[in-house]
Amino acid sequence: MARIFPDRLSTEYRQNHNSPAELKLFDCLKANLSAEFTVFYNRTWINRNSEGKVEQGEADFVIVHPTSGILILEVKGGRIEIDGFTDSIYSIDHMGRRHQITDPWKQAEKSKFILLNKIRSLPKWKDRWVDIGSAVAFCDLFDNKNLNLGIQRPKELIIFKDDLESNKIQDKIESIYQFWSKKKTFGIDGINLLEKMLAPTLKIENPLKRDLETNEKELIELKDQQFELLEMISQNQRVLVQGGAGTGKTVLLLEKAKRFVNDNLNTLIICFSPTLRDFLRKSVDSHPNLQITSFDQLVQEFANEKGILNPFKDRNPFSLTYQEKKQLSDLLLDCIETSKRRFEAILVDEGQDFHSDWWVSMELLLSETEEKYFYIFYDKSQIVDNKNVIFPTYMTNYSLTQNIRNSDEIHQVASSFYSGTAMKSSGVKGAGVIYSELTNENDLQKRLISILNQHLTVEKISLDQIGILMPEPIEEIYLSGKTVGEYKIINAQDRKTERNQILVESISKFKGLERPIIILCNLEKILKPGNLNISELYVGLSRPKSKLIIIGNQKTLSFIQSKSRK
Repeated sequence: MARIFPDRLSTEYRQNHNSPAELKLFDCLKANLSAEFTVFYNRTWINRNSEGKVEQGEADFVIVHPTSGILILEVKGGRIEIDGFTDSIYSIDHMGRRHQITDPWKQAEKSKFILLNKIRSLPKWKDRWVDIGSAVAFCDLFDNKNLNLGIQRPKELIIFKDDLESNKIQDKIESIYQFWSKKKTFGIDGINLLEKMLAPTLKIENPLKRDLETNEKELIELKDQQFELLEMISQNQRVLVQGGAGTGKTVLLLEKAKRFVNDNLNTLIICFSPTLRDFLRKSVDSHPNLQITSFDQLVQEFANEKGILNPFKDRNPFSLTYQEKKQLSDLLLDCIETSKRRFEAILVDEGQDFHSDWWVSMELLLSETEEKYFYIFYDKSQIVDNKNVIFPTYMTNYSLTQNIRNSDEIHQVASSFYSGTAMKSSGVKGAGVIYSELTNENDLQKRLISILNQHLTVEKISLDQIGILMPEPIEEIYLSGKTVGEYKIINAQDRKTERNQILVESISKFKGLERPIIILCNLEKILKPGNLNISELYVGLSRPKSKLIIIGNQKTLSFIQSKSRK
């Protein structure tokens, strides 16, 4: 059995895939090629050519063999028709409808040379010969001995439906290798090179299974839906990724950014919250091709470059009105016109926080190269400050529906206030959801101190695993620099220097962030009649990984509990 990446395709992917021919060939290659073969399904790669231009190659399948080399394989379903006068190619579907398609031979040949150039751009492979060929698979078309597609499309390089039989497919693949072979060995090191290039292992910290008492960290590989989406979005240059809290949006964004940087693309990661910006900066290694910033900081950088006054300098971005956000966008547009700073890839995190006018400036910041990438990751259920968010209509939409952050108990409560596409639970049991009733609002500090003491002294959990969140505005006594009993309060942007520090932050500023244990309090502010803010409540409920503690009066707790039971 061949090694194949990914090793399996989820049921959801198969049900929603629009090419049964690709799925048929995937199963055939996996089951019937020998273990010497390595197969990469649905891959893309980016390379900068000798003129400095960015080129993107893609293939339905890349088949690799240690002695035979590389084979780029394009797959087409349905019946095929070629117009010799116009050199146009058509696919005929099961209804007899005719659809013009891109020439699969030219597709495969173009991608072959882009991949070859990328391999040869590496120092070790610069002067090394690589056997690489291309072919086409028509999985619904039987071989016809009288078939003549012209000298530019030899039959020897076509896989037909007849070849998908178990005892024929390997012979067919080997014959195609022979057609292209110049008797150069690719080797095991070549296969390892392609594996790192086309199927790098992505690992993320899995807090849901973390043992909070021993602080052990386990790693899980990003797979199934997240892995499949990572590969699918690589085939598009304008992408909207929607997903609820905990579905791995930020992890995907960071991994995609790393891949862009590794491909020598000048890359920008941008978000709205300065707190999230700082977190993202800590999450990846610095690189000259990567800039991570918040929108207000980007505007200030351009204003400094042009030497003009920014009236919103040093303003808390969360305090900006809708009209002020538009003015901030106008300021950036003026600066971009005279600036040479451009990016070949822009990735937006928490895109629901962006003003609709900001998308124009993001597009203008993209380079003029043909291959440029604009990705937006968002969750409409987390729209707290921007009620009029509108996303560009020209982008390809994808959805994430698997929660990989929250334990089952937390997911059940948080998802009760989620309005997007239904999410699946992580399937991991956590420490649960605890409802702590206050009969007197003045007792909140005492309750917080009691909970912190319990976790620190009895459960032996360090304070850096706990966060206290509350709605804006945060009361004076809970601001950074103050204390809760013997514990010094910090916010998410403070640097920790002491062991007795506890994070207290507003829910809105903690969007995109998480901690193993979250304590929510003062929720009465956003649950009052006429001031009900379900989005802000949802953000707060979805921040903890393993344990959620909700402190509130009887009415607040009853409201949340009743919704979560439905």
